[in-house]
Amino acid sequence: ENHVEAGMASLHVAFLIAEHLSSMKEPEMEGIDSQTVFKSLTPCDAETANEEDTTHLSQLFSVKGLIMRLKETIEFFLRGTLYEFGVKLYALVAQLLERNH
Repeated sequence: ENHVEAGMASLHVAFLIAEHLSSMKEPEMEGIDSQTVFKSLTPCDAETANEEDTTHLSQLFSVKGLIMRLKETIEFFLRGTLYEFGVKLYALVAQLLERNH
């Protein structure tokens, strides 16, 4: 049971989604500093998707998809007892939900 490793992998996916949404200038992402949260949880920078890529066609690459991925990531970290990571990500999810409701 490698919950922490699964959480880190899921975190990187969430980072890529957030970076894509920011590059697409999604209004729901305006004023949300997801990059600082992600960088505080991982020591290395993730590569961003190519802007010419068609990833934006997937529902995963939406704000709803980002929230879904972050919630999954939080669950991995909680199972791996990295509660402080979960708290930071919950704060980010709360910002996204508040902005979208």
